[in-house]
Amino acid sequence: MSINPNDTTARLQTDPVLNMAKRFTDTEKWRRPWFRGLPNGYKLFWVYMLDTCDTAGVWYVDIELASFLTGNGLELEMAKQLFSKQIRIVGDGSKWLIRDFACYQYGQLVPNNNLHRSVINTLSNIDVLGADQGQPCPRPGAQDKDKDKDKDKDKDKDKDVNKSMFVPPAIDDIADYCKNRGKIVDPQKFLDYYQARGWRYNGNVRMKDWRAAVRTWERNSHFQAAVPKRITGGAAPVPGKYDKIEKNL
Repeated sequence: MSINPNDTTARLQTDPVLNMAKRFTDTEKWRRPWFRGLPNGYKLFWVYMLDTCDTAGVWYVDIELASFLTGNGLELEMAKQLFSKQIRIVGDGSKWLIRDFACYQYGQLVPNNNLHRSVINTLSNIDVLGADQGQPCPRPGAQDKDKDKDKDKDKDKDKDVNKSMFVPPAIDDIADYCKNRGKIVDPQKFLDYYQARGWRYNGNVRMKDWRAAVRTWERNSHFQAAVPKRITGGAAPVPGKYDKIEKNL
């Protein structure tokens, strides 16, 4: 279902969650292995969630609006897998709690502070406050050193998980890869072709490696070269004509 831009604009103007005050941001995230390993679209999605969640770090799930505002075709199940360590799914899944958000923004929550009391009430209502709420919580940035140590240990493990999980590429990723290989494959045509087929080939085989698919297209000359001197003309690709590519993609 498509989103009416006018409705979206109205929501941006009236939705209190989308009109939050300024808040801290972790500039060190760009150096962390788990964040660097995210597809480009999901990097932006993570920043979007941090900016649009409420003051307690609760994001009200609206993947369609997130896709529209970030300009990326986001998938709900893919996001759950990629952010499994950074979020907690609450209740029926309509809310996601961003772990450590409140700790990062406010330090130790104090009940006699009006803002903190509001955050405590929100977390209590969704039953995620935790029994150790009274324990000291480091101010923003102080807890990152210990986290980085653990994340560095998991770096190799995360790489193995990412290798086994196919993530549809963004147009920029395809364009960069094709450029490095000599612009033989048209990135936009490649994206349109497989996006229309749900990133499947040979009927219903799920793709494992889109880069391997690009190399296969190069060998089989599926499309005209992007370099002008190599354009030879010809008819547009026939639907289904290129489904039979290597099964080991």
